[in-house]
Amino acid sequence: MTAQNQKHFFITAATTLVTSLFVGVFTTTSAIAAPTTITETCDFVLGDNDTKNEAREVSFVRCKRKLLERAGSFIQSNVQVTNGKLSKDQVTTYAAAVLSVEVVKERFFFKGESMVLEQTVKAKVDLADVKKRLAAIIGDKSVSRKVEGQQKQITDLEKRVEELRQELGSAKTSRAKSIRKEQNVVLERIDELSKVKIAIMQKIKNASNRAQQLVERGMTPDEVVKLAGAPRSKTKYAFYTGYSYGKFWVQFENGVVRCLILNFENKSCKSYEQRYRENLAK
Repeated sequence: MTAQNQKHFFITAATTLVTSLFVGVFTTTSAIAAPTTITETCDFVLGDNDTKNEAREVSFVRCKRKLLERAGSFIQSNVQVTNGKLSKDQVTTYAAAVLSVEVVKERFFFKGESMVLEQTVKAKVDLADVKKRLAAIIGDKSVSRKVEGQQKQITDLEKRVEELRQELGSAKTSRAKSIRKEQNVVLERIDELSKVKIAIMQKIKNASNRAQQLVERGMTPDEVVKLAGAPRSKTKYAFYTGYSYGKFWVQFENGVVRCLILNFENKSCKSYEQRYRENLAK
């Protein structure tokens, strides 16, 4: 293989296979279709101590949770997790980190003597993109732990919101004020944690882009770090060393870059190149 062909192989493998060759951890039960939009509509009955803004915030927390549960089931039914590397519970947890949920419609109306908020939220699920993002998460244990830890905090905070809602329903005016104050603090914390997860995923995406665009075969570890930044993690094997950059794994042999592969595959460059050639021959 000439130097020019080697460079062509390295760049093409890092782009073509990323979009078409997901094996080992993820397989699809059917062909990847166009992005699917999942919606959830929820009714929230306002109490005597509720403002419209508080109703919107509490309703969004509840409705978002229901939508993410449905989205997690949808992902599980279309993306089969194998090799025991990711449980179904983890898929649901990580779905909350990779999906963006937004309010698309809401209206207030009276039902008898009670005011009701009808709120509709949606999330777009692109299975191909979800697979890449899940691969990036499980490819870095520190990220996995962060996402799982933050999701647990969010779940605990959501439970606290429900506890406060029950107290608020029967509280007197003096007590209701302090309950509402705590409720608002908890809701703000949930929002902050959600933003942190978004920031983590953006960092992973940025690291992946830098690695894909800047790293070339033959570079030394120092050259890679100068261009792509410090790796998220390093792993040493018997014959090579791997640097993790989001969904990509830069492998070094004899002190220089040999190949760039998907983070979760953990295969040698030799076997990866063989699979790449077989893929081109099809």
